[in-house]
Amino acid sequence: MKEQRILLSILLLGLLLAQSARVGYAQGPILSQSFPLSREGQGGSGLNAAPSTCSATAPYCTNNLLRNGGFETGNLAYWTIGWGQPIVWGVPGVYSARMAYYNNDHNVIYQSLTCPFAAADIRFRGWVEVYSVEESGRYDWLTLTVRSSGGFAYTLWAWNDLPIGIWTSQAFGYFPTGGLPPGETWQVIVEAQNDYSNPTTFSVDDLSLTFCCAEDHYEPNNDYSNAYSLVPGATYKVRMCPNGDEDWFRLPVVQGQLITADLYNLPEDFDMNLYSSPSRQLCPNLHGTFDEHCQVIADSTGEWRVRVSGAGGATSNSPALLRVQVTDLVLQPTSTPTLTRTPVTTPTPTATDQVRPTRTPTTTPNTRATGTLTPALSQRVFLPMIMK
Repeated sequence: MKEQRILLSILLLGLLLAQSARVGYAQGPILSQSFPLSREGQGGSGLNAAPSTCSATAPYCTNNLLRNGGFETGNLAYWTIGWGQPIVWGVPGVYSARMAYYNNDHNVIYQSLTCPFAAADIRFRGWVEVYSVEESGRYDWLTLTVRSSGGFAYTLWAWNDLPIGIWTSQAFGYFPTGGLPPGETWQVIVEAQNDYSNPTTFSVDDLSLTFCCAEDHYEPNNDYSNAYSLVPGATYKVRMCPNGDEDWFRLPVVQGQLITADLYNLPEDFDMNLYSSPSRQLCPNLHGTFDEHCQVIADSTGEWRVRVSGAGGATSNSPALLRVQVTDLVLQPTSTPTLTRTPVTTPTPTATDQVRPTRTPTTTPNTRATGTLTPALSQRVFLPMIMK
């Protein structure tokens, strides 16, 4: 009899592994852990023994994106029942989902969600409690599977031989080299199976799935007041994550200096602007993944700002590169005439030959008489007067 039960369990395990193989496994490091920890209230939402993975100095992580992951609605709201008749039991504050609680029972529930941004990793955690009348061996099981439309799948196993009545944490993290693209569909599947005798009851609670950004050494620098102090001429890797993220940088500038800011190697449509004050934005933005370039002559002395943001909420795991340079303008010297005192020279009279005017004879042209020569009347009258 026991041999038949063992054979049946092996067959069921083989079928599940074959199903997981069809889903496919993505390449990338996976950190998994399964260890017994006490929960607050034996079914509540507290995870006192599992510290938060997102602190003020850690990369940004979303809140739990699974809806009703603690089943505190008192039912399976937001979950889809794939098989059987799983139930939610308990009292407010300590509800949990009960899976496969009688012989030959097979239950499946699942929930789908979307990756909201270009994430660096995902982190899953759930809690499992077992009550079993099995004497020994592994016959009944529960799995927690996380898979994506991009081909990733990973399964955590819980068997009937777990410590009775103790909540056990099941968790893993997936950190692919190239990160996780935004918009992929992710699914969390809870499945439990009992064989034909000695039933095991599995309870699950506080299921969570979070997406985290890549580590950003300049955070928090999300606004004008918290701008990160950069060194002019140095190159900085700038990542936009999560949606709506802004990275601000500051640098000292003296009036008259030339500011040259470049944002290049853009993986997505990122924007860059200069600010001389919180309300004064300089340099227009380009659309697409074209390099952003801005060059201005500072008209005021103080700490100027550079802001980088994702256009339309664009995010990326790959960084853009930012470099800001500040240079003094060197004016080319121009030759200015020098005023020199010049002595005034009084002109000395120069002896010149006096030119005596020369009388120019007037030539009277000879006029040839025409006609009969008549003696002048005065001669005829004058002569008798003299003789008298």
